[in-house]
Amino acid sequence: MNNSTGLTGTDDELDRVNDEMAVVLQPVITIVSIYMIVGLIGNPLVIYYYGFSVKPSPSYNFIVLVAVFDLVICCICIPFEIIDMMFSYKFPSSIGCKIFRFVDYFSSVGTGLVLIAIAVDRYRKVCQPFKTQITIKMTKIIICIVCFASVCISWPSFVFYDVHAVNISSIPGLVGYDCTTVREKQYKLYITIFNGVCFLIFLVSIITLTVLYILVGTKLCHLKRFRFSTTTKKPSKNIETPPTSSSEISSHKGRFKNEIKPNQKTTQLLQINKTKDANNISVLNQGRRNLNVSTPESTQNSNNEMPLLTEKDNNFISNLNLTCTKVEISLNNLQHPISAVTSDFMESDSNTRNPIHNSGNVRQRSLVHRNKKIRDQYIHLKKYTLLMFSVSLAFIMSFVPHLALMTWRTLVPHEGNIMTKDQLVAYNLFLRSWIISSVVNPLIYGFFNADFSSFVFGRIKRCLFCGNKQKYETNSKQESSHTT
Repeated sequence: MNNSTGLTGTDDELDRVNDEMAVVLQPVITIVSIYMIVGLIGNPLVIYYYGFSVKPSPSYNFIVLVAVFDLVICCICIPFEIIDMMFSYKFPSSIGCKIFRFVDYFSSVGTGLVLIAIAVDRYRKVCQPFKTQITIKMTKIIICIVCFASVCISWPSFVFYDVHAVNISSIPGLVGYDCTTVREKQYKLYITIFNGVCFLIFLVSIITLTVLYILVGTKLCHLKRFRFSTTTKKPSKNIETPPTSSSEISSHKGRFKNEIKPNQKTTQLLQINKTKDANNISVLNQGRRNLNVSTPESTQNSNNEMPLLTEKDNNFISNLNLTCTKVEISLNNLQHPISAVTSDFMESDSNTRNPIHNSGNVRQRSLVHRNKKIRDQYIHLKKYTLLMFSVSLAFIMSFVPHLALMTWRTLVPHEGNIMTKDQLVAYNLFLRSWIISSVVNPLIYGFFNADFSSFVFGRIKRCLFCGNKQKYETNSKQESSHTT
């Protein structure tokens, strides 16, 4: 009878101490519950959008896998964390403790490995674009490898974690039950090795992510300077039109399919005409000297002095006058020899300028389109890289307080029992800081991806007006009438 009374008193005392701790940790429980709600809403939207609403790609498959790990943490790990804080000295289930810790390690390790795979994918796309890239098939293989490696790293938690008796120092002799590592000495070395391996994996992940994103960021800055320095220049107006002057004719020599050599033709023409005219002029002068004929007026004035010409001489003089007329016409044509050639080219220019100018405009438009496409690709590449860098940074920053407190608790055991209430709240809040990365990732996706934000707001609007569809249609009609 006394034993039963003592046990009842011990249980009541344990319940009282447990309830007092739950009240102290109520702010932490509230904050973690908000984390869980946000994660349960955001991560399914990420899975649905990147898994089913957009075109599949290796990068999107990795995002879906990260969201799946985050959703598992929100569905399993966070509820067990809340139970752990509500029952700090009376954890109810040994199997639940093992599952909780295993899923915790599995999801965290898996997320870290996927972020490394994403960083490698970013590095290959930005720094090694001409090498073999990660395909969707390779992505599936990487996902299987990540899950298998996470299981291999996390399985010791099934052995090392269980519900064990803990002494409550505030009340001497009172024993509680907590989900923690085994206390036996034979497991102490293995637990230290396990924690060391997990810490080493985290450290290697930080170094790998830092180095890869530094290289990617440096390359993106180089691409920005190179591409925008070339695309922002004014396009050169190298529209080839036919020459319109003799200087252009000589400068454009050999640049067209039908090669034009005007200098050679005009020179030959001048030489031929000059030769013929020189011969004609010499014949004319010789005839005039032989016959002593200057002009018809002179012949009329000197009828008394000169003998009459015969019919043969008259025929010769008429032929000679006709030759002189031809020579004068030829000399007049030779005064502007290049103008004729230029007029020919002006004619051909008027016939061919429009199609060549149109082809030049087409080339300019294609160049502008190409530059715009390069700019859009660069912006998309930069945005996605910043997105995944932010996710990786959130993962690292969220685990730093957790690992720091875990190290401190390992080096200084049972130190939490002498903390004040405010210190206990801060300790338990930062001990669960690793949950933040699973909650904040959907917010990061929404910040960097406007399409995802529109998708989320559309789904929220659809859910809000799901029961009042007719009312929603009426409101939309009214809004459209006001806008028109």
